[in-house]
Amino acid sequence: MWEPLVVLGVGFLLVAQTLAPMAAIAATIQTDLFVYQNGDTVTVTGDGFGATETVDLFTTDPAATVVDHGAATTDSAGGFSYQFSLNAIVGGLYTVTATGETSGLSASTQFDPPSLSVNPPTSFAFPQTGVGISSAGHSFTVTNASGAQKANNVTVTSTNNVDFSITPTTLGDIDQGQSVPFTVTFKPQTFGSKSATITVAAGNNGPNPTATVSATTPNARSTQTTVACSPSSAPIGAASTCTATVMDNGSGGKTTPTGSVSWTASPTGQGSFSAPTCALSGSGASSTCAVNYTPTSPTGSRTITATYADHGDHSGSNGSATLTVTSTLTATSLSVAVASGPYGGTANLSATLTAGGSGVGGKSIAFTLNGNSVGPATTNGSGVATLSGATLASINVGTYSSGVGASFAGDSSYSSSSATNTLTVDTAPLTATVSGSQVYGGSPSFTAVYSGFVNGQNSSVVTGSLSCSTNANASSAVGGGYTISKAPATRRSTPDSSTGRTPQSSLAA
Repeated sequence: MWEPLVVLGVGFLLVAQTLAPMAAIAATIQTDLFVYQNGDTVTVTGDGFGATETVDLFTTDPAATVVDHGAATTDSAGGFSYQFSLNAIVGGLYTVTATGETSGLSASTQFDPPSLSVNPPTSFAFPQTGVGISSAGHSFTVTNASGAQKANNVTVTSTNNVDFSITPTTLGDIDQGQSVPFTVTFKPQTFGSKSATITVAAGNNGPNPTATVSATTPNARSTQTTVACSPSSAPIGAASTCTATVMDNGSGGKTTPTGSVSWTASPTGQGSFSAPTCALSGSGASSTCAVNYTPTSPTGSRTITATYADHGDHSGSNGSATLTVTSTLTATSLSVAVASGPYGGTANLSATLTAGGSGVGGKSIAFTLNGNSVGPATTNGSGVATLSGATLASINVGTYSSGVGASFAGDSSYSSSSATNTLTVDTAPLTATVSGSQVYGGSPSFTAVYSGFVNGQNSSVVTGSLSCSTNANASSAVGGGYTISKAPATRRSTPDSSTGRTPQSSLAA
């Protein structure tokens, strides 16, 4: 409305307009997200402040500690945009407050990052551990603070996955106030000091707590690896046994090398190993292990190399040997004859080795009975090997379809071969010597004594009963008659009634 304003003593009249009160101006601010990951950029926008004025912004954590302070200038409409990098280490609601320096207008908003932490201690030093050897695991616990937002899809990562392993690496969702463990194991692959930073992260943002782990290995002791193949010359298709020996040649007290050896052959593709690696075993200052190498064509030489990797307190080394490969072996065939013998006795064994239909002489044949070695024999000019007196002591009576076995191991000229046949173990003869007696007028009785037991056995192994009979009967004459002897006798007398005395008398028979 208009009201007159009178100014006296001036000589003119000024009229001023008094404006009605304006509606209160409301300033607002907001963040682009409600949940952030530690280290994320937070964008704050505001409206309703004075035009082109400076707005001061403060961000505080739930403990009222300022985690960010900055300023922004509004545009002609009173709006602004401001960004800062979040450093969130306390769980709960974070508050952003914006105040216009000219207008005095103020507004605030809040956001809530998950509050994950790795329970103390957040650092751990593993005990000294040898290369290639796993330590005992150390457990950490991830906790989402009570009152914080739920942490989704929590994962655990390491800056050194070679020497430190984490189980599990995915912890899933962690609710408010919940704790979930994970385990770190140290298994060094090389010598020296090792360390890693373990980081926990949630898929729906929030702080990324960390833990550190460290460890050392023993000082490395030097080694020497040597290789020997037997035979050193083998035909195509015949295996040679290659043995690696790893020795501790470091100074001071020696220790036994442990770990494994890996095998290679050069040229490649001209043979195969029975296994690509073998585990060392031994004592003192050395360990060994062996594999078989079977060459294929062509003939020539192969370089067989064994490589020992760092393990425990021993550094790696390698060694090689040369295998000469000759032409293909001559195939052989072996047959073995059936065999038999008495229980507890012996059997004679025979086998025939041939090649191309002809006997092969001078070769050693190994014999077995029911899989147990009973000795070797050498083939004669006709290829026949005979082993006499093979013991049957440990084999029960019966027929064994593959009880006799014979094998030829092969050599640099002939291939290996083997055969089986039937073994029969018969019962052993047992003799019973029987004696008997009979009292005249009575029944006969008999006693048996056994002989012929084997394998240290006696009559306790005999079961059942022995049936004995005789032609004698109760009225048969006694062999030799009766023997009669006499004995003193007395006659009983009656006392005299008149005197009361008994007369003396005697009777002899």
